[in-house]
Amino acid sequence: MNPDELSAHFEHPYKVGDETTLRFVLLPERLEEIVDPVRLGSDEFADRLLELGHSKSIALFSYQCAKEPPSIANDSLIIEQPAGNDRRRGIHAVRMELHESGAMVLDSNVTGRLERANSSELMGIFRIAIEDVEAALATDFRFASAVYEDIDPYKRHQRFFWNAALSSLGYRSFARNPEPRQAYTMNTQERGEPAVAFPAGRPMDRILLAEPVREIERAIHAWTRKQSREA
Repeated sequence: MNPDELSAHFEHPYKVGDETTLRFVLLPERLEEIVDPVRLGSDEFADRLLELGHSKSIALFSYQCAKEPPSIANDSLIIEQPAGNDRRRGIHAVRMELHESGAMVLDSNVTGRLERANSSELMGIFRIAIEDVEAALATDFRFASAVYEDIDPYKRHQRFFWNAALSSLGYRSFARNPEPRQAYTMNTQERGEPAVAFPAGRPMDRILLAEPVREIERAIHAWTRKQSREA
């Protein structure tokens, strides 16, 4: 794997209004054709990915949210669940991109998810709930693992590299179990560039892909440590 290929995926973040978004990128160590182009462009394959993404054990997509028709761009299949207009129900934007090479890019918002029991609109402007980032990363790993079980059932590909970035951070700061308040302190530095978790892609195998708890902990630690240095 060329390290530049992984970092290039963070150059153009996915925008969901002013919400902070998470981009998860997974690349197989050997870049070769994993998904046949004919299969990649078929309705049956798109339906299969939607089926996996909607399953209760993964829950990447929501049955309550509309989807854009699946599309092919260059050598990748794109499925998008836009943010929608009913913000009272919370924002559940998702974008999935799967390449013939097996490279996967997943985007989702980690603020604006109003289903949190103690959330408020004001809180989402100033805080990023660590639990929401953890949940989004766990969902991405579950989906990626399930997709690879489907496209590579004989486990020819055992090693991967992954990384993640948070974009549109604005003046938000991280907090665990944030509580609604009348007023908030804010991060003193507005961050316009994506905050990439690791300097380079982290290696992992199929076992870690299915059990990523420690990797998620590392990513959260990396982001919160950067925030502490900026404060």
